[in-house]
Amino acid sequence: MAPEQREAGPVDARADQYSFCVALYEALHGQRPPEAKRGERPLLPRNRRVPGHLRRALLRGLSPAADQRFASMRELLTALTREPLAAWRVPLLSTAALGLLVVGGLLGGAWEEPSPCRGGARRWEGVWDVERQRAMREALGVGGSSGSIAWEALQGALDGYARAWEAQYTEACEATRVHGEQSEALLDARMRCLERRARDFQSLAELIARKGTRPDAAVEAAWRLPTLESCAAPHAQAALQGLPAEGPARERAESISRRLSEVRALKAMGQHVLAMEQAKRALEELEGLDHAPTRAEVFLEMGQLHMRLGQAGQAEQTLLEAAWTAEAARYDRLVAEARIDLMFVYGDMLLRPALGAAFAREAQAAVARLGGDTELEAAFERRLGGILMEQDQCAEALPHIERARVLTEKVSPPGSPPRLGMVLALGRGYQCRGELDAARTLFQQATQLRERLLGPANPLVVQLMLFEGRVALVERDLSGALLLFQRATNLLGQESEPNLEMRGVAHGMQASVLRELGRLEEARDHAQKALTFYERQGNTHPTRAAVSWLLLGEVEAKLGRVPLGLTLLERALRAAEPHDALLAANTRLALARWLFRSGQDLPRARRLALEAHRVYGSHPSTPPADLQEAAQLLGELGLAQAKL
Repeated sequence: MAPEQREAGPVDARADQYSFCVALYEALHGQRPPEAKRGERPLLPRNRRVPGHLRRALLRGLSPAADQRFASMRELLTALTREPLAAWRVPLLSTAALGLLVVGGLLGGAWEEPSPCRGGARRWEGVWDVERQRAMREALGVGGSSGSIAWEALQGALDGYARAWEAQYTEACEATRVHGEQSEALLDARMRCLERRARDFQSLAELIARKGTRPDAAVEAAWRLPTLESCAAPHAQAALQGLPAEGPARERAESISRRLSEVRALKAMGQHVLAMEQAKRALEELEGLDHAPTRAEVFLEMGQLHMRLGQAGQAEQTLLEAAWTAEAARYDRLVAEARIDLMFVYGDMLLRPALGAAFAREAQAAVARLGGDTELEAAFERRLGGILMEQDQCAEALPHIERARVLTEKVSPPGSPPRLGMVLALGRGYQCRGELDAARTLFQQATQLRERLLGPANPLVVQLMLFEGRVALVERDLSGALLLFQRATNLLGQESEPNLEMRGVAHGMQASVLRELGRLEEARDHAQKALTFYERQGNTHPTRAAVSWLLLGEVEAKLGRVPLGLTLLERALRAAEPHDALLAANTRLALARWLFRSGQDLPRARRLALEAHRVYGSHPSTPPADLQEAAQLLGELGLAQAKL
């Protein structure tokens, strides 16, 4: 009997709710619940066989004050079935409790189904339904043919993720409930992992509906949702290893997990600064939590954000911490992810190829230990191919890129961003190997497809334009290259969160073409803009600025300001020498040329030209025209010295 009934006070439906909760508690625990005084919260003992969401609902339903209970029996029943984990946990309850729940209407039609594992679809109610999709369409401002196409791509990506999630939910549940092949502990781990992936989905959908963005950016973000591979049996269990089923530590870990879902949503949308703010809050929450897998997850997210923000040193530190912490916890999938990212940090950002190669071996071992994780295998092969290209090992790079393409096609549908990304990588591989026609054809095909699917302002479309423009420049199609670089620059200028480094690259490439066309004043302006963007970015690739200084030095010398030009060329050489042999050779040749033309230090000019010629002769990516120019300058320098 509810307290207000015993006290002869006013009674409504909330009294029936109290009586129902007393009966349900007794069925679950085998005894009546302890009574609480008015103004106090009921003190209910914990029972690890009773799910947390049921206990919380009972606490509220057993409140001594009627106004602290649920407003209606329907709300109580909704609370008891709110969490998707409830459906697969029902078989853990006693027969008496099940009977009471059926009588109370809690399970409804779902209990009449022959399978206990058909509750997955309920997780998407209010998350990915008609109302949420309407809100997202309004926030995205979808209109016109390109907007409609982008919305269809977004809807397809999210529908596919939700269907895959439901399939994993059913498979995990049936492995224990139907086939008896999986322990309760492993089922619990997999379901909790799936709940985290559903929260990632929900955080992204809510962010899009609340903030809006370009439709094409939303599609990109949808494809960046964390893979469901992480919820396979061994990975899911590793993520929860050592975490108690209930209590403060579990609650703290779940709170951090919810914040990391927000971090991943912001990261997927390209809002890296805001994502880093949330990641730092997650790091603060870690204090006092002795759970290595959760710590490793926080460090991995922070490391990846440092990478995207161009902060190489911080990326190295946090990713190393993620890898070490995950290794200690035997969290093998996260170990592999961190090491694959460290390959890029050392091989591309910090330009320390020896360490990059060492981490490539460690990453390969970590991926192999997982066995059969296609997405991580593809990520490893693509990253390794990219690093080899940066080191001009083009012949060695292409087989890895080709393997990555084959693996990506196994897990990604045609026209999806991962597949188009592989077209870009393959085009770069052909470009690196000197097969320019094949490279340009791939870039053009990918650009056209990307524009048709997501519009011309998509970041990957801009990247493709820049790569195609580089090929056009090497092929001496100067007008075609200039048009591509100008278009890329204009599109980058329209971004709400501009990629400063990419804008610097676009201006730098324009400067290269304009110099070749003899439009020297314009070339100088664009080279200076490139340097400005690199300085604003901070921690940018060291060779980016070296290229701009080389351009500026040559342009200033051609404009008659030879001393200034030589100063800039010396600066470019100092920046390029530790990192890029071919760029350093180009700079030495330019210095030798202008020392010779100005009649200054001919012996040094000859030494510089000889060194450039030596590098050109041994470097596979040297254009024949550069080798010929170095030989010609050496000849002229020899004649000049003979006359002295």
